[in-house]
Amino acid sequence: MTEITIKNFDSAFLDVRSPQEFEKGAIPGAVNIPILNDQERKLVGTCYVKKGAEEAIKRGHQLVNGKIKEERVTQWADFVKRNSDASLYCARGGLRSQIAQQWLKEADINIPRVQGGYKALRNYLLKQLTLLCPKLPLIVLSGKTGGGKTTYLKQQPYYIDLEALANHRGSAFGSFNTPQPTTMNFENELALLIIKLSTKTIPKIMIEDESFLIGKLLIPPPLYDQIMNSPVVVLQTPLDERVNNILNEYILDPLKQGNSSFEQRLQTLKEQFLANLKRISKKLGGSLFSEISNDMQRAFETTLKENDNNLHKVWIEKLLTHYYDPRYDYSLVKHKHRIIGNCHE
Repeated sequence: MTEITIKNFDSAFLDVRSPQEFEKGAIPGAVNIPILNDQERKLVGTCYVKKGAEEAIKRGHQLVNGKIKEERVTQWADFVKRNSDASLYCARGGLRSQIAQQWLKEADINIPRVQGGYKALRNYLLKQLTLLCPKLPLIVLSGKTGGGKTTYLKQQPYYIDLEALANHRGSAFGSFNTPQPTTMNFENELALLIIKLSTKTIPKIMIEDESFLIGKLLIPPPLYDQIMNSPVVVLQTPLDERVNNILNEYILDPLKQGNSSFEQRLQTLKEQFLANLKRISKKLGGSLFSEISNDMQRAFETTLKENDNNLHKVWIEKLLTHYYDPRYDYSLVKHKHRIIGNCHE
């Protein structure tokens, strides 16, 4: 069996758990070729509860034999041939990975099995996250909403893009059409990135200033604590440029994407933005909420009827100056002792 070290994560992983298990959380880059599919695993599990381990094993062999077994072994073998350094894992390094390893051995193919399986791999990643985060030489990039922080971040030699990992832009309007990863997958990807950065001699790693939640995902406390205790640089961007950035990123770019008609994409975006606005209505206050809501609806109607997007700038500017900017200014005052300078795109 393979003992877990950082070097393991430079190699390919063959994950033989069921698809449902894989979707909940897996090692980044792992390929899922299950020994039992979801239905088979359910049947074996039911048998285990009613009749015990021995009968459950028999049931598994009954379900996966003959042509089905041959097809799965062939898929594993093809994977190993393409990835000669691959390792094999199941949930805890137990029966499923042992059987898969044995079946491959019978086909004259050897592959190491990860001791402790996915659980041990994940625990290793989380432990490294706890150990390494306090040592990260972070520079926190702050700046007002729409200022182009992500673009500036990606121009740096070394950076951690939390929004990309979380598939969310971090604001009330920051969701994408595609879902966020699971908590486990977010943490696994983040931990692996930090491990790889920590193997290099790096003077600074830039990371964007975020609240502890990005959409529905929590930034792991060891990293968030380090963010809150690291020096800050502030990206200065004029208001009109910020308005244009948001118009392009949140309205115009999404309208160019997708297979549905332009009218359908526009309607979907309108409904999404009005729902997002309603979620912050109490913080806006009734009068301002109604004003921005009306501005937003007029802007979407004008886009549809006249192909004119300029009215979006009206509600975007109001949202920035009356909602986002005051909150940003308040936060910046609390952390002014950490500011070491300003920067410009």
